[in-house]
Amino acid sequence: MTGQRFRVWILTVLWAGAIAAVPACRNPFRTYEDEYGRLADPQSLRSAEVLPLAEKAVDESEGASELPSMGPPANQELEISIEQCRAWTLENNLDLQVSLMDPQIAATSITEAEARFEALFVASGSLSDADPGQAEVFRDQFVRPFDIAPGIQIPMRTGGTASVAVPLSRRETFPGFPDDDRYATDLDFSISQPLLRHAGRRANTHRIRIAALDSQIVQAGTKLEVIRQIAAVDRAYWLMDATKEILAVRRRQYRRAQEQLQQATARFEGGVGPKIEVIRARAGQARRQEAIIVAELDVKDSQRSLKRIINLPDADVESKVTLVLTSRPDRVFYELDEDELIEAALRERVELLELELKVAQDYSTIDFEENLNRFATNSLFRGIRLGGGHVKDIDNQAFLTNVEKLAAKDLELDLLINQDVLPNVGLLAERIPDLRIVINHVAGVSIDGRRPNAVWVEGMHAAASPPNVYCKVSGLVESAKDEPAPTDTAYYAPTLDILWDVFGEDRLIYGSNWPVSERFADYATVQRIVTAYFTQKGEEVVAKYFWKNARTAYKLKIEN
Repeated sequence: MTGQRFRVWILTVLWAGAIAAVPACRNPFRTYEDEYGRLADPQSLRSAEVLPLAEKAVDESEGASELPSMGPPANQELEISIEQCRAWTLENNLDLQVSLMDPQIAATSITEAEARFEALFVASGSLSDADPGQAEVFRDQFVRPFDIAPGIQIPMRTGGTASVAVPLSRRETFPGFPDDDRYATDLDFSISQPLLRHAGRRANTHRIRIAALDSQIVQAGTKLEVIRQIAAVDRAYWLMDATKEILAVRRRQYRRAQEQLQQATARFEGGVGPKIEVIRARAGQARRQEAIIVAELDVKDSQRSLKRIINLPDADVESKVTLVLTSRPDRVFYELDEDELIEAALRERVELLELELKVAQDYSTIDFEENLNRFATNSLFRGIRLGGGHVKDIDNQAFLTNVEKLAAKDLELDLLINQDVLPNVGLLAERIPDLRIVINHVAGVSIDGRRPNAVWVEGMHAAASPPNVYCKVSGLVESAKDEPAPTDTAYYAPTLDILWDVFGEDRLIYGSNWPVSERFADYATVQRIVTAYFTQKGEEVVAKYFWKNARTAYKLKIEN
């Protein structure tokens, strides 16, 4: 390679690299930290804050009585403390073991997403034999020119591709003579960067961002599962302790009932007490005996729950091993600051962190405002259509904010809904009076030739109450119960009458729902059904229904 060619090659590489870097003004061959999405504090995913409860202890336990623990007899006893149970839960709990594997699995998704930008080794080559005529002249020589081009292709975060190759070729200037082979090699470097495709750097790193956020969501979920299992073993341990204490109390009550029965019997036999006292004492003894049976069953149930959580091989749920609790409640009272406790709870609430990460995923997936601004520049873009799920929770602030942005650009909202959410349509229209709303396919009412059901009728009245709500009269033949769909206008008239009464002549819009409607009736039939109905209302109504109302609802530029 001559000096001049080398300088040209260097300038080409620098110029191509500059072009590739322009779309994002960043190195296109590496992923930056902010492209992994919202990164949570690692400590919040792996550890839990411990409140300094020791500092808030208040000595109010003077005079507290200690009740003896009386466990049921068993073949074998196992002494356990609360600390041991927590350790066994972390070590043996099967549900937790599964959750602990999830972060490792989720981490592989980040590797997979980043692998899309790893360099690829590529190679191409060709080999040809000399033609037969030349071989006849030079029988002792083989003329086989070849070309080979090994190289590397590197996908870039900007959507382009960088390629580096070292082509090598061999040629013979005069076959048949020794040492006449000519070898040529060079270095090729190229960058291709589509300017109108692949949506730029942010879109190309979307998978990495989603994978990184998903990995953090899984870590948060694993931490939450650890907390849940530790809390579960704590509850099970102290519940078993409480049931044993209750059993001890029930046994003392039974002994007291026995003493009362003996005293009542002695007084009756001595002639100083009535027989009714003996009967009452026996009934009391029976109740205490029943209470002991219930308490013993509670002890067994609580013990089974604790065994299930700690999952010891030699003390499983079906074993006859009796657990003997060695840890005792400290019976310490605490004075906690309400505001401090709420702040700590919110700070350590893993569910909220998990929700924040999911919101970050959604934001990366759909940037509503950015897309809205981009589409709104096209005069053909008149609005968007949403399903009924979005309207179920009209108190969702993110949803309301985005719909307000739609109204601010004087765009319209189509709703593909059923009768269940019709009242919410009216509420939404009242909250955002500048928003024009069009209900699609008459809210999917079932048509059978009679007056529609009361829920749909009441819902339509509620939805049509604000003046900025319209209804697209479409999907009639699709909603017909009879098959094939009737072609007589009278079959659909009861439904159309309700729509006319509710929306009037200024807020009903023609819609064919073609080509879906072709499965139920041809286009001519669909149009003939509504034409026959609205023609009876007069020419001006027909004009409003077929095009004028649509012009108003969608702000279409249609001249008379």
